[in-house]
Amino acid sequence: MVSDKNPLIEKFARFLAMNYSNNKTRELYIKASRKFLNDIEIKRGEEPLELTQDMLDDYAIHLNSMRKVNPFYKGFINAFRDCFDPDKSLKLSIRKDRSREAIVVDEYDFLNEDDVRTLINNCSEYMSVTLSLYFETGLRKMELLGLDLNKPEWDLDLIS
Repeated sequence: MVSDKNPLIEKFARFLAMNYSNNKTRELYIKASRKFLNDIEIKRGEEPLELTQDMLDDYAIHLNSMRKVNPFYKGFINAFRDCFDPDKSLKLSIRKDRSREAIVVDEYDFLNEDDVRTLINNCSEYMSVTLSLYFETGLRKMELLGLDLNKPEWDLDLIS
């Protein structure tokens, strides 16, 4: 198992702290880097101390074998490579997902203010509050669905 003092982990953590503001992204990228390096250690029998082209190639092969590549893993490996190879002399070749076809829409049908009011007024109280928050605050869908109204911030009127 890769140690906490592995120079790759330490350098990557510093790189993330300087370049990524989102704590959750940094946390997940560190976790992914440990898994990545642990897999390399298992395969090679020794703890990796530097990034090599073979390591990137193996990871690209692993990602390309997946039916659908999660963008998180592409982001992680690109960040990892950027940390250790800012000049991009090491190549990383991950196939593009071409399974989705472009959908061309000639005309968009937007809701106007009256449509939104009608929608809010003609649904359950819960949905009415949810839709009001959505349309009036600009919250993204997942931010809205992730709200916990039982948190103390709501009681202190910090959110208004």
